[in-house]
Amino acid sequence: MKSDVTQTRRLPKYRQAAEYIENLINKGSLKPGDAIPSLRTLASTLGIGLNTVRDAYWDLERRGIIITLPQSGHYVRSREKALKPSTTAISHPTEVSLCRIYDQHVNRVKSGASAALSIVQLDSQLWPSWKSMVRWAGQLPGISEQRLLEYAMAPGLPVLQKALARQFSLWGLAVEPETILITGGCNEAISLTLGLLCKPGDVVVVESPLYFAFLSLLKHLDVQIIEIPNHPETGLNLDILEFVLSRQPVRAVLCSPNFSNPLGCLMPEDHKLRLIKLARQYNTLIVEDDIYGDLPHRGSRPKPLKAFDLEDRVIYCSSCSKTIAPGLRVGWIINKAYFDALAARKTMMNLASSTPSQAMLAGFLESRSYDRYLRRIRRIISGNCNAIRQVILREFPQGTAVSSPQGGLALWAELPREVDCGYLYDRAIREDILLAPGMLFTVNAGLSSCLRINIGVWNPRVEAVLIRVGALAREIAATTTGAH
Repeated sequence: MKSDVTQTRRLPKYRQAAEYIENLINKGSLKPGDAIPSLRTLASTLGIGLNTVRDAYWDLERRGIIITLPQSGHYVRSREKALKPSTTAISHPTEVSLCRIYDQHVNRVKSGASAALSIVQLDSQLWPSWKSMVRWAGQLPGISEQRLLEYAMAPGLPVLQKALARQFSLWGLAVEPETILITGGCNEAISLTLGLLCKPGDVVVVESPLYFAFLSLLKHLDVQIIEIPNHPETGLNLDILEFVLSRQPVRAVLCSPNFSNPLGCLMPEDHKLRLIKLARQYNTLIVEDDIYGDLPHRGSRPKPLKAFDLEDRVIYCSSCSKTIAPGLRVGWIINKAYFDALAARKTMMNLASSTPSQAMLAGFLESRSYDRYLRRIRRIISGNCNAIRQVILREFPQGTAVSSPQGGLALWAELPREVDCGYLYDRAIREDILLAPGMLFTVNAGLSSCLRINIGVWNPRVEAVLIRVGALAREIAATTTGAH
């Protein structure tokens, strides 16, 4: 076998090793769901190094041929129904109405219902320890214990602004530290921004499906929205967006080019450039939510849309809630043109964001531990994603399609049409299981058979809950099919 991987062939060794596995699959020696050889076994069989095998398996996983399950190994990916691009869209302005379960869903989260599948966040076991965060904050120059108890008035703690600017520069976003406005999380950043930009009756374009808290915010602002479908791989449909912009004045476009919630899609760089061009051509603004940008499942961190913005048309919003810990409540806004107005609005609303939280985040970034921490959680999230996808495909009704997110903390499952996920939500609530059905993420009825699933937490208890949800979905599918 060792002769199969040689220096004389033109292909790199890792590609030759990947071909070896592909040939086994194509010949039927390895079938969907089968375990493939371990790293050491294949390295020994082919006479190559472990790193070469790792590169080969990463290439196979990137191309959707195999999957990696945490603490289990590598497997041939099962043949499955592909998630189709959504055709759900509203091409004319409409008022925002929240679905029937919105308030109940929020209240259930507050009451501590079993929400591991519903609330998109990292497993608390992965967060940095409190002691470490306090230690890092204490190591910052010029930050005394007394200073930690004082206001850090807008725009925020200078040491955090500088630490963030250095971090942004690593992935192509050049920012002057003093132009970063610190907020109480990403939701506040977007609330401040849209509250400043929009007046009642204005039109805001949003992606569909859209994070449901943003729908609540837009309803509160009394604006009208136009939903543009997201492609499950490339994000916002720019052809439809251009059609809308050419026929309708739009105050702002709210979108997440990097790993949108809930699809986890990634807008290619040429699409980002086109989006910037459309904003300039039709004189509109873009509110960018980049809260998941640091969480690619493989490869490097993508540049935010703001990195391509030469005219300050993009108002960049993000936070550390999804990457570090939600309780810190630290976010930020980047936009020079609206900086003063946003800072004044921030001061008017709540004076300042938490000084200790800002110091802890700054200390974490300055400790140079953040990149190592990110590499670890990215690896875990990617493994969680693969494991959860396999359980859904095995336990949910036949014909269920599941997204293949390129990053972020969510999976999007599209169940067969006969499964009403609103009814599934009601059934699960009786067993104290909280779900996030598709109706939460839109103002129309086009996502009634969809579910968002958190991939930030994965353990035997969560697996048992997911299996139970699959059983409930199968019962609903069987009952509905039988009724017809």
